[in-house]
Amino acid sequence: MNTTISGTDLDVFPLCLGGNVFGWTLDEPQSFDVLDAYAAAGGNFIDTSDAYSMWVPGNAGGESEAILGNWMAKRGNRDRVVIATKVGIAPGREGLAPATIASARTADQLAELVAMVEVRLSAEELDRLGSVATTGRTS
Repeated sequence: MNTTISGTDLDVFPLCLGGNVFGWTLDEPQSFDVLDAYAAAGGNFIDTSDAYSMWVPGNAGGESEAILGNWMAKRGNRDRVVIATKVGIAPGREGLAPATIASARTADQLAELVAMVEVRLSAEELDRLGSVATTGRTS
């Protein structure tokens, strides 16, 4: 039933769950309920962004990533979940924006950029880093 993302070894559920509501219209306990139900149905592929949910008064962005990180840490399921995140959208946040990725001249500089996302996701490592907008290909 799962499918492999082209060009990777990532095996994902055919329906990706959008995480823009986590920290916006759903608080953390409600988000955990949705995530638990999705995982119970076999889901393992979740979309988020560093900008979710910066449009909410009092939020700065990264709330969805943080909730997902907390959920994975509490459920101990990081090795069974694939997170698709986007960065560089929030104004003033360099993150892994294409220009920032392009400016990383060494592996150490790129590792520092990746670490910012990993902290919010409470992830030990990213499965894959894509930089299509910068290079025209993924890396």
